[in-house]
Formats: sequence, C-alpha cells, structure tokens
Amino acid sequence: MKLIQCRFSSGQRSPLLVQTGDTAPLPILVPFIYVQLKLRYRAYNTAAAHLRAIQAFYTYAKTRDLDIDEAILACHFESILVLLDGYAIWLQSGRHADNLVARIGTAATAPFPQIDTRTRDQYLRLLKQYLSWCVTRYIPRARQTSTSLAKIELAFADVADVVERRFEAHIINVRPDRTRYRSLTDTQLQILRTLIRPGSAKNPFHERRQLRNWLMIELLLETGIRRGELLKLHSTDINDGSQHAYVSINDREHDPGDPRAEEPALKTRGRTLGISAQLYEVYERYIQSERRPVRKGKPMKVTLVDINQALGSDDARASIFSRRSLTESDGTPIRLTSHQPRHWRNTIYHLTGMSNVQQALALGRKRLDQNVYYQHTSIEEDTAAQHGFLAFSSHHERIDFLHAGIREKRIQGALTDSYHALLSDRGTTTAEAFLTVHATALHVTPFGGCIHDFSQAPCPKHLQCWNGCSHLHLMGTPSERSNLKKQAKNLTKAISSMRKSGAGEAGSDVWLADQESKLNNLKSVLARDSNVGVQRVFPNGHPMTIADTDKRYTCPDFQIQKRSFSNWQ
Repeated sequence: MKLIQCRFSSGQRSPLLVQTGDTAPLPILVPFIYVQLKLRYRAYNTAAAHLRAIQAFYTYAKTRDLDIDEAILACHFESILVLLDGYAIWLQSGRHADNLVARIGTAATAPFPQIDTRTRDQYLRLLKQYLSWCVTRYIPRARQTSTSLAKIELAFADVADVVERRFEAHIINVRPDRTRYRSLTDTQLQILRTLIRPGSAKNPFHERRQLRNWLMIELLLETGIRRGELLKLHSTDINDGSQHAYVSINDREHDPGDPRAEEPALKTRGRTLGISAQLYEVYERYIQSERRPVRKGKPMKVTLVDINQALGSDDARASIFSRRSLTESDGTPIRLTSHQPRHWRNTIYHLTGMSNVQQALALGRKRLDQNVYYQHTSIEEDTAAQHGFLAFSSHHERIDFLHAGIREKRIQGALTDSYHALLSDRGTTTAEAFLTVHATALHVTPFGGCIHDFSQAPCPKHLQCWNGCSHLHLMGTPSERSNLKKQAKNLTKAISSMRKSGAGEAGSDVWLADQESKLNNLKSVLARDSNVGVQRVFPNGHPMTIADTDKRYTCPDFQIQKRSFSNWQ
C-alpha cells in the first residue's frame, strides 16, 4: 500500500491510503472513512501523519497474515491488540518479536525506515486514536441485534479500556527535544545577513535571485512567520498602511491557483504583522522593476526544499555557507532550517518582556503553552532580561504595593485623592473598603507603572502613555532610566528621519508634532531626580477628549455625554 495525494478541482487536497499494483488503485476502506469523517477539516499534513501511522501498522499486520480492515469490521479487536507488543518493537528495529528460543537462518524483516523514540510515540498515539474511533463506530453497529443495550455498552467500555491500557504501556512519553530547533546565535545571524546581502561578492545565489532571496529571509527574521506562510504569500499581501507597512498572513491551504506539485504545508491563523519601512521600500522596488513571475511560460515559485538546501539541510548539496568555507566555531558545518528564524524571533519577543498572549497572537498560535518550546533562553539570560524590573511574586503583593503607595501618597491621582478624602471624612474603615474595591490594578512596564484598571474601561490614551497620561508613574527601578534614555534616542532618530523623508507628505506634520511632544515629555522626565522613588509623571495630565458639560443625552439605562474632539491631543 502507498500514501498518495488526491487533489480536487476546488484546490482542496486529501491524503489517501491505497492498494499498490492496481491500474486504478482504490482507497483502503476504513482509513478512508476515518479521514473523511474525523479529519476532514484538519490540515493536510495532520491527516497525512495519521495515515502514515495507520499505514505502518497495516504493513506490519500484513506480515502477520491479518487484514486489519476485516478485523475492524468484524469487531475482532482482540486479534488486533495482540499484535501491539511486536509492533512497538518492529517500529524501531524492523525486526519481528516471535518469542523464539532460536532460529535457523535469517529472520524476514519488513522494510521500515529507522525512527527515533519521539516519532515512535507519535505513531502509537495516532494509532490509538484510530482504533478508539473504530471501537466507537463499529462495536455498537455490529451488536445491534443484541437483546440487551447494557451488554453493548459493557462490551464497548471493555474494549475501549483495553485499547487505552495497552497503548499506555508502550508509549514512553519522551520529553520534547527542545534542541531540535534552536534560536539563531549572534554569529550565525551576522554570517547569514552578510552572505545574503544583494550585490555582495560572497552571495551564493544567482544575481537574478539575490534580491528575492534576501527579501524572503529578512521577512522570516523580521516577522517570525512559518515557512509555509512565507511560501504562500502573494504580492498583494504586503502593503503600506497609513501609519506603517504591514504583511497580511492569509489561510491559503487549498489554493487551486498554486501550480506546485507539492503544495507547501500550511498551518496558520490569519493575522497582520508590521514590517519596517526599509524592508517595504526594497520590496516595492523588487515588485516594480525586478520581479519575473513567468519565464518561458512557466511560473517560477520557490519551494521549501530550495530554501532548506541552500541553508545546509542536505549534506549532498553545497550550502551557501560551505561554498564560502564558513563553519561553526567548533569547525562543524553550519546547518540551518527555514524554521529557525521563527524560533529566534520568539526568543527575542520573550527576552524583551512580551507576554505569552502577545507572543501567541504575533506568531499565529492557538495555544499559549506552545510558546515555551520556542523560547530558547538560559537562566542567566532570563535573569539579565528581568534585572532591575520591579517584580512581584503574586497578584496580592502587587496590590499591596499599590495600596501602600496610595496611603503614603507616593502614588498620586484620583484614587489617592478620594482615599484621603474618605479617610478624613468617614474614617479608616470606609477608606480601606474603597481601596479594596477600586484600587485593583498596577501594570509595571520597562518605562514605568500604570494604575489604570483595564477591567473597568479601556485605556483612555490608547496605550500612548507619554502623551500626558495621569496614570503613569515612575517606579524608580535601576533599568527604568536606561530604558527611557534608549526610547528618547530612538525617538530622536525617528523624528530626524521623518523630517527628511516626510516633507510634503499629507499628515506628516501631525505625526511630527505628536512625536515631538512625546520626546519633550521624555526629556523632562529624564531631567528629574531619579532617587526619589515612586513619582507621578504627569500630575495634571492631558485628556484625550474634553467633555462638553452643557449637552447631555439620556438613555434608558445610562447617560452618554457628547464629547468635543476639537482639543484632540
């Protein structure tokens, strides 16, 4: 039997397990039904992985003179589970376990590629899912003539329990190998960017492909997108927005217009990611002047194999590193994969303090617990990244710090004013009750702390803290001042660049005025004494909107104030 790809006119692909040797091979029945009913809406590669595990078990069972389809349809699961012990050994060794004392001659072995322990575990888990589904589907159908429904349920429970226990005895649960993919080192990143620079004497690519390949690798490094997402990008997916350039990641798993025989594997969640203005400018030049989408009547599209071979994944082919005699520090060949920039980008996100939710959103993940496998940091790096931050061991410790600051007037604002007014007018009990109910939020960032409660209302400044937000406080941590200096330096460069390149552009004066206001606020804070502990940055604050108190509109359950946006800051 073999695994083939069936492609429909709509572009949808479906893996099929078929018999070999027939002129028109027919799909094997039960696996075909399993894919159509259970895996119909899963990614192609996911369904193919299930079928590969099923194919391996069917191949082994054939050497034992057992037709798995017939056994399943007859509900003879006992005869199937008897094979499990030998199958688990055969997966890794290719040898049969017959419990024989001795054998004359060489034992016949079924050809099966060597796999590691993690792959073996995966094969067993997928086979367990398949057999559990078969138990659920076929045992009740086979015993519909039984006089007792209880007997049917008991038989089903017995077989399902046996399947679960027999498989758990063989699955080792090897911990995921986190070294399989690793983040790029600084040396590797420097070598890679030196080699791929268009026009470089050491660039290994053909002159016609240098700019295209540079764009692809820089997109991987700058956004951390998956390789399948990169290979499915269209020229219309990269655009220049009103504020910054961006790339749109779209789900094109089944694209009827894709001419590649092997369509790139795609696992994605649609999202939009910002890219640098410099990268967008080079991309525009490439699209407008140098791109050749068709040559000799054939579309020219890059495959995943092309990328990985150039990065050194195939020892039989020279990589861009081996052609220039570049190696690792210990002399071993440099071998990278197209997936490593994604790990590197995630590591950078982690070191800069992005939350797990933000990392998952930026990288298109469904589950937050997957982030940890992409965060390749040592204990020393994690410690250095957090050094100087105001850290709390629990939410209660954070709130206690906030309450103490309000009581001692180190943290200022409407909450502090209300607390002390209640303290003088109504006593400690009422004032402390007010703190418990209303002072429930403190967000510590590398640039200060915010006391706004996001559970009550969204940020009134749209996260633009340095536009005069009254909630912003300096926390007095060692790294806070250095972070503010870096921010001011970067902002100065951005303003200088905008003055040169944005002259005459519509809206550039508004952007410049906004950034200059932020820069002035940063400079005023840097001029203050940093040894006074917690202090409020903008005592008076500057509201984003100013309410028109003369006009009110009444609704059944609440009132809405009409606001004037004439004084938008």
